[in-house]
Amino acid sequence: MEKSEKAELRAPQTEIARAQLPVCATDGDEELVDRVALEIRAILGRTVALGMEEVGELLLRTFYNDDPALYASTSHAKHVSLRLLERRCESLSLPVRRAFLGKALQLAVLSRTLPAQARFRLLPSSHRLELLPLRCPEKIEALAIKALGEKMSVKRVRSAVRKERGKHRSERGRKPTPAILKAIGSSARPLRDRATGRLAFRREDLAGLSREQLKKAQAEADGLLKKIEELIRLLQ
Repeated sequence: MEKSEKAELRAPQTEIARAQLPVCATDGDEELVDRVALEIRAILGRTVALGMEEVGELLLRTFYNDDPALYASTSHAKHVSLRLLERRCESLSLPVRRAFLGKALQLAVLSRTLPAQARFRLLPSSHRLELLPLRCPEKIEALAIKALGEKMSVKRVRSAVRKERGKHRSERGRKPTPAILKAIGSSARPLRDRATGRLAFRREDLAGLSREQLKKAQAEADGLLKKIEELIRLLQ
């Protein structure tokens, strides 16, 4: 490895979130990476879906001292040896995508977070992987229960996850309209002509009203005017 490349892969200790990280987090360990890549290939040789869980456990154990909290509190981009491993992805020595390693770690951490009796553990590996984007263990378990109860296919689980994530983004991005604005809008909207923006009613609209109806409309309009005047004073 060139000196410049080594310097690039060396991160100051202050940039790592926890002092408990293994030495390989700050010093690139090619021998360690060789060994991990070899073990991952052996695991993948058995089965990819189940192998991902085993790979995640291997990565958590090797690069984060088997500590999910350490994984959660550390910037993954600053873990030097993990970056070295990622650079080998999609090569003959490590024929998996970087995303595979990321999902494997997420799966291992989630497995440690959920209780032993979690319904998530009863799902096939393919279904478990589809639930990972939810990130929140409570939401994952809730959807796992639903998936088992309704015998959902992978496609249905994927669709449910997409819907849940979209709902979360919508709730996070849109603030609720204040009650006062809702009230003003709902009061003014029926009185306004959408095309012109002017009053929606004309004198000819009153022609069919009886005297009692005219009096009632006048009283309602007077009451509305008083409330509007009070509101204007409040807003000033």
